[in-house]
Amino acid sequence: MSIPFGITYLAAVLRENNHEVKLFDVYPDDNIHEIAEELEKSFLPDLIGFSVMTTNFNKAKNFASLLKKKFPCAKFCAGGIHPTVRPKETIEKMCLDFVVIGEGEKVLAKICNDFKNNQILHSVKGVAFKKGDKFYINEGLDIVENLDTLPFPARELLPVSRYLIPPGYIRSRFLNRVLSVYTSRGCPARCTFCNSSSIFHRSVRRRSVGNVIEEIKHLVKRYHIDGLYFHDETFTVNPEWVRNICNELKLFNLRWGCQTRVNLVNNELLDIMKDAGCLQIDFGIESASGRVLKSIKKAQTPEQIKKALDLTRKHGIKSFASFMVGLPGETEEDLIENINFLKKTKPDFTYFNLFTPFPGTEAAEVAIKDGKISEDYFLRDYDMLLETKPLVNLSAMSTETVIRYHTKLRNMVFLKNYLSVLTVNNIKVIIEAVVDFLLSPSIMYKSIIELIRTRNIEKFAFSLFSNYQRWQAAKVKSQIRQ
Repeated sequence: MSIPFGITYLAAVLRENNHEVKLFDVYPDDNIHEIAEELEKSFLPDLIGFSVMTTNFNKAKNFASLLKKKFPCAKFCAGGIHPTVRPKETIEKMCLDFVVIGEGEKVLAKICNDFKNNQILHSVKGVAFKKGDKFYINEGLDIVENLDTLPFPARELLPVSRYLIPPGYIRSRFLNRVLSVYTSRGCPARCTFCNSSSIFHRSVRRRSVGNVIEEIKHLVKRYHIDGLYFHDETFTVNPEWVRNICNELKLFNLRWGCQTRVNLVNNELLDIMKDAGCLQIDFGIESASGRVLKSIKKAQTPEQIKKALDLTRKHGIKSFASFMVGLPGETEEDLIENINFLKKTKPDFTYFNLFTPFPGTEAAEVAIKDGKISEDYFLRDYDMLLETKPLVNLSAMSTETVIRYHTKLRNMVFLKNYLSVLTVNNIKVIIEAVVDFLLSPSIMYKSIIELIRTRNIEKFAFSLFSNYQRWQAAKVKSQIRQ
């Protein structure tokens, strides 16, 4: 689990502008009625906002409906990727006063600072709203050019202990207290399956090394972290910046991980990163088929992927390889290439997602234009980590074949993924997770039935560790109340 950066950055900016803020990070198993009652007892908001992803749109819509009944005088808004790429749909289906398109810090601050001005929405860039029957989208985006001007995320407005429960993003070692940091926004890649540029643009804006180090000092002092995960989409896009921050990171003796592209690592850089405490690098590989990589505009080759995995292993850094199954036009032969590639390269951890064409991506827009999917194809919430059936199938295979290969590939790498974490350091957490699972007969029973039905071992393991994190979070919550 990672602390959500969107709402914590927004809260920090609003507090800097003397506004009172409350935050709730709503998880799938959280009771929205309890959250609404807690809010009603402690706060009378003028504005209620939602960070909305396409995958949780329906849950956000239901929550907004519930809160509208409890706070009829409040205004309602939303931001995030779904409102950015589908503003009209979001406003109409969630019955909102406005949505923020793109980054929200400057936009929301302007609106809140002049909240009683009924005309304020007309004068702010990056806002969509409806007046009567007329729908408005204000042109232009109000992005933060200098990220150093932003305050650090207001993590303290959330129960931080909930996010410190292992295992975290660093799969190679279950550290005790890991938090995440963003050092940049934007990604120069043009992958057809990604819509992050709709919010952050393609040009990379980077915080200064000094600014990032100050935030890390704060996290060490306040939360006693022993690990970090850098959430940047392409952490190594600027090698000189990476060298400079690695020099500073050595002073903290922290273990850390990051994500980047296979064409943005080399011997020298990996040596520096390892020396500074890097344990794991996550690579978005997607496919080992050269034909598929070209079709999704990944701008990398199977040869570059193999070289990056070999170099990472050479420097003693674990690699996390993320693939997708069911990509547009993908064939059975392409998936066989994935299998053969994995047998040769053996990444330390491998994960297979089912391809999902998110609104705003080139893949989705082309499919809609070609009549392969409808505008409203995303009619239900969809958990990419747990789903065993594709939401829609744009591959050149039958849906049954996609499901079969997805299960086969995940099960093929399962032993390597989990045997590698059976270390002395990690075994305590694993034993506790198993005990908590045994003490949760209902969840365990459902997980076993699902395992028998889908034969998806990875999903079963995910259920085990998710249950462990729920147990630990409940214990922490109980201790806080006492």
